[in-house]
Amino acid sequence: MSVNVTVEEIATCRKTIKIQVPVEDVNAALNKVTDEFQKFATIPGFRVGKAPKGVIERKYEKEIDEELRRKLVNESYENALKEQNLHVVGHPDIKEVQVKRNEPLNLEVAVDVAPSFTLPEYKGISLNRDKTTPTDEDVTKSINAILEQHADFKDVTGRPVQMGDYIIVDYTGTIDGKPVVELAPNAGMLSENKGFWLLMGEESFVPGFCQPLVGAQIDDNKEVTVKFKDDFGQKEVAGKEAVFQVQIKGVKAKDVPAFDDQFAGKIVPDKTAAELRDIIQKDLERRNELQADSKLREEVIQELLKKTDFDLPQRLVESETRQAIMKMVSNNQQRGVPDTMIEENKGEIFETANKDAKDRLKSIFILIKIAEIEKIEVTQDEIATHVQMLSDKFGMPLQKVVEKLREHDQIKGIYEEILFGKTLDFLVLNANVQKV
Repeated sequence: MSVNVTVEEIATCRKTIKIQVPVEDVNAALNKVTDEFQKFATIPGFRVGKAPKGVIERKYEKEIDEELRRKLVNESYENALKEQNLHVVGHPDIKEVQVKRNEPLNLEVAVDVAPSFTLPEYKGISLNRDKTTPTDEDVTKSINAILEQHADFKDVTGRPVQMGDYIIVDYTGTIDGKPVVELAPNAGMLSENKGFWLLMGEESFVPGFCQPLVGAQIDDNKEVTVKFKDDFGQKEVAGKEAVFQVQIKGVKAKDVPAFDDQFAGKIVPDKTAAELRDIIQKDLERRNELQADSKLREEVIQELLKKTDFDLPQRLVESETRQAIMKMVSNNQQRGVPDTMIEENKGEIFETANKDAKDRLKSIFILIKIAEIEKIEVTQDEIATHVQMLSDKFGMPLQKVVEKLREHDQIKGIYEEILFGKTLDFLVLNANVQKV
């Protein structure tokens, strides 16, 4: 199919492609589509494939026209992209087009295109690699964390509450005699709770809450007055004074096990404490290696971003920013940040998301260009290995994983993930790395 193509730039990284398909090619495509229908059409009085073309055209006129439109639009668009060597990103906007028999097809498509830019020198980038050998202090911290995870809580009897205890309390909170929740609807936890576990500490729960409870006994009722800091997270109560009625329901002390052979044998059968310490050290080394590798990759990206500046397709930036905002809001909500606070900071959230979106898109275009220059490719075996890894990770049959990936159009995402990873590995391999 021959096409006549003109391209107009309508904005940064956005173009209009005007395509004309000659009438002879339109009619040739029409004949081909009609022939396909004729092969399989079922017409009363005729054997399959033997009905006259005229009969086929009358019976399936609408279906033939729809298939003709689809075929002409797709083929002419693809031919135009090849002819003009356009790298389109995102989905094209195709203006409504009517395909008429015995007339040329005129098609207009608005597209976003990849930005044009010059790469900086990307080989020999100076990078600093963190030391990956853990110190004795690092190993001890990891051991203590494991011991904390296996700690038990024992009832405390025969003495009053002290700092460092875990207490179980019921409480209600008021401000000016009214439940806190009336003043701050999203602060229900400050208003009332039952069976609440609290570590006795200076900054626990609300600063100043724990100290008045030192010396209390089980079943004691205490009145605790605190003043919220001016920068307290719930702005409705910031700077205000609250009164809590507290009942001590229980007192617990954390019993942390000793790091000995008996404990080690429970964690890893038939291992001594010394052997478990060695296992923990090697695990830390592996994690440090992964973190150091990840940091090197991030440093490569940041160095390339510093040295490369170009405009991006606006619609792509807007889409990426929306996704970044949704992710940031979701993360904040999971951390318990109130919706009111998110709303108050929406301007800052947008600015951060917009910058992150632009940096991410720029890094993608940079890595794609480097991969093209260095002829870095992704093989089918690499994609298959990645999909198998997903199957093993989620305990799902391989074919089911493939179906899910295709259903959500994620095969391309896997291809890009592998491509970007290989390109970053290439950049790190060709960098000037100093150990620090």
